[in-house]
Amino acid sequence: MNDCLWMTGSETDRDFEFSACDRANVYVTGLTGEYGAAGFCGNDGRSTWRSNEFAAHAYTVCWRYL
Repeated sequence: MNDCLWMTGSETDRDFEFSACDRANVYVTGLTGEYGAAGFCGNDGRSTWRSNEFAAHAYTVCWRYL
């Protein structure tokens, strides 16, 4: 939590890299092991992922612009 990230890409295809906070444009506000957990993030942005082979391996990361 509170990790700083550099986000690039479009609204439907974002990429994130860990970054020093003075160079970042977003930071992590939450993390859950659930896929597509929009309600968990509230008004913050979210990125979600799930393994095709192992559906139990999934997450949603919430982020906010700096």
